[in-house]
Amino acid sequence: MHFRHIEPPHPRSQRQAVKVVKYASNTTAKVIARMRSEKVRDMMESVAAGAEGLNASVCEIAEAMSRS
Repeated sequence: MHFRHIEPPHPRSQRQAVKVVKYASNTTAKVIARMRSEKVRDMMESVAAGAEGLNASVCEIAEAMSRS
């Protein structure tokens, strides 16, 4: 995350317009995109773990059926 130091306005110029910086909204969009990609990655890892568990169960069932 990046922060930019901005000097406070001079007391006499408080009624004057201050420069608007769009940097924060651009950074926010990047943070939101990163959070979404992390969520998708976590979901994919969860599905992969579930598939491995299912595969192990199928193997155990197949082995038990071949013994009987």
